[in-house]
Amino acid sequence: MKFDSDTERKMSVILENDSKVLKRTKPKDFYIDYYLGNKRELYLPDFVVETTDSIYILEPKNATRVDD
Repeated sequence: MKFDSDTERKMSVILENDSKVLKRTKPKDFYIDYYLGNKRELYLPDFVVETTDSIYILEPKNATRVDD
């Protein structure tokens, strides 16, 4: 996988070593369509993770960017 940040790379390592994770992807064609005011936006998540009991959308952030 190619990562946009070291934080994403670290998250990938954590997910790779978690026995509950069945599948993890860094989707290229999955997005969430939403509106910010009148402007259409697309949210592309960093990871979609399937575990033994749930599916998660993950957006890891460096501690200095948590409020972004």
